[in-house]
Amino acid sequence: MITAIVILSLLSIASIFLNVWLFKYASSVAKQLKHVSENFKEFGETVSVNFEELHKLLVKFTDYVESMHVSPVFYGEPSVQALVENSKAVVKDVEEFIKLTLSDIDGTSEDEEKDGKD
Repeated sequence: MITAIVILSLLSIASIFLNVWLFKYASSVAKQLKHVSENFKEFGETVSVNFEELHKLLVKFTDYVESMHVSPVFYGEPSVQALVENSKAVVKDVEEFIKLTLSDIDGTSEDEEKDGKD
């Protein structure tokens, strides 16, 4: 009987130490995750700014190619028309990427954004 009490006491003490250690470990991991999350958000904001600048440049390029396509020298040129279409597709892809990136950074989904716009 006394042996069982001693064993249960030792197990209780070991359990207390294990719980304290797990609590400290979990706290440490939570602090590290918070730090990583904050750094990722700053990184994402920087990336989104760079992609917005890229988007502006691509729109300017598309406008330039379109103006070149309608000029008398290149009017109806199939290769220039293909370049216009491809540049518009790239601009659309970059817009979609920016939208997805910003929603991931903000932590909102596309459904939440649509609900907010309605």
